[in-house]
Amino acid sequence: MAQLASNRLGQSLIETFTIGVGKLSAVRLDLAAHYIGVVKNAECFNELDKEIVAELELFMLLYRGIVEESIPTNKLQSNLTQWHVANEKLLNLADSIKLKFALSTFGLLANRWELSQRQKEGLNDTGETAVYEQKIECILEHSHEIIRFSMEMTSQKNIIHTFDFLMGAYAHVTLVEFSDHLEDINKTFLLMEEVQDLRKDTYVDEPVSIWAMNMMRKRVYDAARPELETRTETLPGLDVWWPPFEALSTRREYTSTEVSEGDQ
Repeated sequence: MAQLASNRLGQSLIETFTIGVGKLSAVRLDLAAHYIGVVKNAECFNELDKEIVAELELFMLLYRGIVEESIPTNKLQSNLTQWHVANEKLLNLADSIKLKFALSTFGLLANRWELSQRQKEGLNDTGETAVYEQKIECILEHSHEIIRFSMEMTSQKNIIHTFDFLMGAYAHVTLVEFSDHLEDINKTFLLMEEVQDLRKDTYVDEPVSIWAMNMMRKRVYDAARPELETRTETLPGLDVWWPPFEALSTRREYTSTEVSEGDQ
């Protein structure tokens, strides 16, 4: 009976997805919450159920913190920690590469959001400056993790959903944006290059990922020529916080050829 109820709720969720209109999938949060409750209490709680439930709960946390703003900005990370402690064993968070990817995605978005809110308040003392730098370190760490996990999923020939591809592109662009804070820019570039080389025969890279690769290649080249005055291209018109899909859509005009020719 529980399994049947779970299947029916799952079908209700699927029917609310936006299909074939060029928009992201959408789901009612009340249905999602009800689905989570039913599945968690079902006797047949398989690995796929666990991944879906975990990703839904993480999304709902982000939605409440960033869109609804019903969770204070400085409490978003602590809410994640509480969720992680409560669900680590139940959802096997440490054993699933997909959930590790999801957690890194949460960390990247949450830290960018908090950084943007702190920036709006201004950096008036040393303590705030230290927090600002700490957030940037977290942003860079999660961006690197997203790329590593996406590379691992690719090498395992796992199914990679469109959202995961876009978050990988978002991580690439983030690393370019914060490249001045990287300890080893060449090492980061080689990591980005490695994941793109791995995907060549199986997936088509997002154009914005190719753009980010070319921008990072230029950063590496400029760093090797400190004696020359170089112009650093930035992301025009973007604040510290910008939603992934809005940000990526602004870079669609860039292709590998266009950027390469422009940098020569």
